[in-house]
Amino acid sequence: MWCGLPNLSRINDWQDRVVFNSCNEGYVKSLKPSVFANRPPKTTRDLFLNPEPEVRLHAVWFSSLKPKYSRHKNNANRRLSIVFHGNQNSVADWGMIAADINLRGYDVLMPEYRSYGKCRGPMSEQALIEDARRWYDFVIKLGYQPENIILHGISIGCAFAAQLAAQVEIDRLILEMPFDCLLTVAQHHVGKWVSLVESFGLKYHFDNVGCVSLWKCNEVFAIHAIDDCIIPFHAFETLSKEIKKFHHLGKFKYNEFVMGCGGGHNVRRVESLWRQFFQTVYS
Repeated sequence: MWCGLPNLSRINDWQDRVVFNSCNEGYVKSLKPSVFANRPPKTTRDLFLNPEPEVRLHAVWFSSLKPKYSRHKNNANRRLSIVFHGNQNSVADWGMIAADINLRGYDVLMPEYRSYGKCRGPMSEQALIEDARRWYDFVIKLGYQPENIILHGISIGCAFAAQLAAQVEIDRLILEMPFDCLLTVAQHHVGKWVSLVESFGLKYHFDNVGCVSLWKCNEVFAIHAIDDCIIPFHAFETLSKEIKKFHHLGKFKYNEFVMGCGGGHNVRRVESLWRQFFQTVYS
């Protein structure tokens, strides 16, 4: 029997679960000792920000050097990659990527998203983007210079890297499996049903195409796979077309890597091309 309109809060909660497949703090604690066990001592540190009441932001800092985390001015000469991970699992899993980046001479800051791991706070697109900016401002206060900073987005993390690159100055923007907007990805997965959710209001849009003209970087690197079943290739093509337009206008340099079949949503499966991409972007 029809009992009225669907509950909007339930629709929003459903969108949170679909877009952000988050993990609780207990999961992070259970994994972290084994995941980071091979790191040299004093080369990782948990960082926390409390920008508002009831909001706790968490990130993990991975040093490319042996000295422990510090706020001294020598950070001005150090290179940093801020990595926004995908929606599966937490930094406890994604943190292993930092080791490869560290070997290329970059420190790594990997922020967590609200509702993931040790992070707490109400979820919204604006809040999440503001959190990304808070971490950028944090590392600038530590002495890192914009010309030595890379923003590296992976899957859903591309949204935060792309949106932040439109607000701040950086050296490079790296996008792994990016998309034009979240609506395209939603249509790919749920088809006509997305129009029902849209009628009640999409909680997340992440219009990456709309912010390309505002990017403040020297170079952009993107990689995608034709057989990606999570973020369809046509979502990448739309974004790539817009990036190329501003590349031709001289706003920034653009380097694109496209994998054939075999990469799927995890481009690291194709070791040879992935290594070529990785070594190029972290040269």
